[in-house]
Amino acid sequence: MARPSPDPQVVAPRQARSRATMERIVAATEELLAGKPFEQITIAEISARSGSAPTAIYARFSDKGALLLEVHDRFKQRVTGTIDTTFGSAERRDWPIDRFVATAVGELVDLYRANRHLLRSVLLADNPVMYSRAADLTRAVSEALARRVHPVPDAVERDLDFAVRAALALVQQELLFGDQPPARFPVGAGELTTRVTALILAAVPDR
Repeated sequence: MARPSPDPQVVAPRQARSRATMERIVAATEELLAGKPFEQITIAEISARSGSAPTAIYARFSDKGALLLEVHDRFKQRVTGTIDTTFGSAERRDWPIDRFVATAVGELVDLYRANRHLLRSVLLADNPVMYSRAADLTRAVSEALARRVHPVPDAVERDLDFAVRAALALVQQELLFGDQPPARFPVGAGELTTRVTALILAAVPDR
């Protein structure tokens, strides 16, 4: 896959019409990503799906790498919203920790798997901005989980943080390998959720 330029540029639209065009372009790209990898999507396809001329796309995005950057930013916003809902819900605050973690993990696994084409392209793009966003999301999950089981000693917070990193690494491993199983046995979403939940709960004291 050809790598995007090292400094892709997204031109923020100022007028309502230009913003609407940009939204159509991004939405079209997200729709196409639901079916195939980003590297297989052409500007011509995005143009046809969005009803925007290629020149309109390049007026807002310096190249496909810039478009990937914008789509990934939208993904980060969705994950942040999921984290806020999962960990900040008043209804879920009184749930047993086992149910709480299982629900949170299940929602995140589903979200990551639904966006597997996007995230695999992000991992392969080798872009520092996208790496920074991924790190921000990992920290956000770790911090939200620590608040949920607060107060805990610093050593336990480190254990929780490591468990979150290990859990996300399992999901990312699937993304990197694409359609090829990364290990001897295939793991479905349900089993992945169960095993990741157990991994995190093992670091939770006195549950």
